[in-house]
Amino acid sequence: MSQPPVNSHRTHFHLRAVAAPDVMPRCLDLLAKRDMVPAYWHSEIATEGGLDVEFHLDGIDAHLESYLAECLRRIVNVETVVTSRAAAGLGAGPYQARILLPR
Repeated sequence: MSQPPVNSHRTHFHLRAVAAPDVMPRCLDLLAKRDMVPAYWHSEIATEGGLDVEFHLDGIDAHLESYLAECLRRIVNVETVVTSRAAAGLGAGPYQARILLPR
């Protein structure tokens, strides 16, 4: 994926899933099929035993953000997906959160 334009937005994706070995590869495959590489990726087993995954993508529009979130929700063992947006490079800042709960 090419460099995002200056003053673009960074989209944060937060997933909660069952701690199964196939969850992260399926998420990465969704991005790889679109030639996307996350600017940030972190995952860990939560104290309750679930898997928490957070990754950031730079320079995607709201339509693509919504589409990717919906695709992530359809991955087996993914329980919740939350997205938020901020100006890229600013770190913490005003976010527009979207919560997508499982059906």
